[in-house]
Amino acid sequence: MSNQVVNHDALKAITGYKRTPDILKCLKNQGIQCFVGKKGTWTTIGLIEKAGITSENNNNYVDIL
Repeated sequence: MSNQVVNHDALKAITGYKRTPDILKCLKNQGIQCFVGKKGTWTTIGLIEKAGITSENNNNYVDIL
């Protein structure tokens, strides 16, 4: 499991949402554990992988947008 952090700016770009509550809802709906800190919402690559969302997972379409 990778502990590489995915920061708020990256999550905004990935999800297409700008507001923190919208980002949190999107991630929660996908089963991705995330956190909110002084610099905004963040998660890790490992937590995204744990939710079953990987770039290698081509057979399962995940609507993160």
